[in-house]
Parts: sequence; structure tokens; C-alpha cells
Amino acid sequence: MEDGKPGATYTYDVTKLDDQGLNQMRLELGDTSVENGRFSSALCDQEYEAMIKNEKSWRKAKYKCVCAIVSRLSYQVDYSVKSMSFSLSQRLEEWKKIKDDMESAFQTPSASFLKPENAGDGQHYFRLGLHHNPGHDRGDL
Repeated sequence: MEDGKPGATYTYDVTKLDDQGLNQMRLELGDTSVENGRFSSALCDQEYEAMIKNEKSWRKAKYKCVCAIVSRLSYQVDYSVKSMSFSLSQRLEEWKKIKDDMESAFQTPSASFLKPENAGDGQHYFRLGLHHNPGHDRGDL
């Protein structure tokens, strides 16, 4: 049991940064401070690995990780004691911005056939005669 979570581990191996797994995800999200376990890391190893394993696309797995981090941070509140204060809501706002940016990227059409230069007539994807099939105009079907 580490830091109050049974079975939770927090590791980061800089020699495996292109492993398409835990280490690369931690690097891309900036969650590389694992020395203090759950107090310094956004998610534990098992949470990252589960989300990476359950998604076919790296982008979607990364988005799921960000959503989990936002969810976790949403319970943290700002507080102060005497001259010391913690503004934990700032962390949440930064992660929400990352999440919103990722959502915007998912909504941006990336299909190349929507570009006019990729249309059959060089102008439009939808055009007169789009469904016209010369072989079926003889009426023998």
C-alpha cells in the first residue's frame, strides 16, 4: 500500500519515453513528478495503464487521462492558514483548458475529401450526377 491507495504505484522511467505507454503519457501530460506519490502525481500507474489499454487511439487515451485528472482536481479547494495559502483551483483551471483544447481538436473536421481540391470535379464534393452510374441507365436491372 503506497500513500493510502492499495496497490497504487507511481513510477516514471526516462529511458522509456517513447514506449506508447505509461512513461510517454506522463511525459506528454507533464505528470512526471512521482517522488511523493499521490501528493505530487495526477494519476497512479494503474490508472494510466488502464486508460491506455482500453482505448485504440493514443489521442483518445490521452483525452481520457486528462478527463480523469480534471475530475480528480475538481474536489480540491483553495485554502489558507495564517500567512500560507494554496490556490488549488488554478491547477484545475489549467487542466480544464487542456481538456477544452483537446475537445476542440476532436471537433475539427480532418477529412481530406471535404477540401474542394480533392473533389472529383476539382470544385465540389457534392455535385450534379454524384450518384449517376452509366452502367445502370440501360434499364436492365
